[in-house]
Amino acid sequence: MDLSWESHGIAFISMIPSLNSMIDIHCHILPGLDDGSQSLAESIEMAQFLVSMGYKKVLASTHIKSGIYNNTAAIIQKKCETLQTALDARGIDLKIIPFVELYLDETVLNKIEAGVIPSYNNRILVEGPMNNWPDYLDSILFKIKTKGFSPILAHVERNRVLNRHPDRIRELKDDGVEIQVEALSIVSHYGESARSCVQELLKLDLVDYIATDLHGMPANPEIFSMAKAEIIQIVGENRWTELHGKKLEEEVLAWN
Repeated sequence: MDLSWESHGIAFISMIPSLNSMIDIHCHILPGLDDGSQSLAESIEMAQFLVSMGYKKVLASTHIKSGIYNNTAAIIQKKCETLQTALDARGIDLKIIPFVELYLDETVLNKIEAGVIPSYNNRILVEGPMNNWPDYLDSILFKIKTKGFSPILAHVERNRVLNRHPDRIRELKDDGVEIQVEALSIVSHYGESARSCVQELLKLDLVDYIATDLHGMPANPEIFSMAKAEIIQIVGENRWTELHGKKLEEEVLAWN
């Protein structure tokens, strides 16, 4: 597996205090569906590491991208059930929840209307291109909201247009788009522009979620520990915890 800095997702791990509310909202843990885990054994290993990090739940954010990753809610659900059964049999206390990383293109609304996109608390994790931000993406995000879903924009700091314009990210957030960043961006894992952007977004309180975007094993504990320390230095320990899905947990409890 390619673990270079240029790869789409980086495998990493760290020991952190056990926190009941910890959710990883962006993790490619399901085997054989995208560029994440490639086997059940690897998924189990990923789960063990995530538990050691303090996570209780993982949103299995499987890629859906036309012509490349033609996954559906039914396919993702079945894989989640298979993995959950394997984890339960081994006493690994991690809940696997069907989710998506949906590429923003002209087919998105049709997919949503067809019911093939898994969501969690009416959230859908979405991503755009890394090199630009075409105007039509704002229209797609708006239309997703008209369908009753709240989009979470994945790894916004890695977009080479948005990461130079935090004001543009603020506009998206003001329009109802939640913002997810990757922990490793704070330690320049995706370059200095991504690092600077995450620092600014955290200081401006524009971040809704921090996630691993874990794609596989092996893992590097030291680099994530560095990232955690730097983020806590900016936002504090309590906010670090909140940015790992506390909002979603509170919504679930309120609805139940």
